[in-house]
Amino acid sequence: MSQNITLSPLTAQDMEAYVSLYEQSFPPSERKDMAFMTQGEIASAYDLWVISTPHTPVAGLVIMVR
Repeated sequence: MSQNITLSPLTAQDMEAYVSLYEQSFPPSERKDMAFMTQGEIASAYDLWVISTPHTPVAGLVIMVR
């Protein structure tokens, strides 16, 4: 059995689940404030992506920094 896994840019609809997964995945000392990565001048350096499956809309996350 294969699962379709998709990668798509973070949307407002996925934000709550994305933040929850982000906070579970990184210790506080390594986290950036989500507003830092999504708003303001420095936000243009961050690409935030959602990994999803048919059964889990936010199964994983990708943070790319340019």
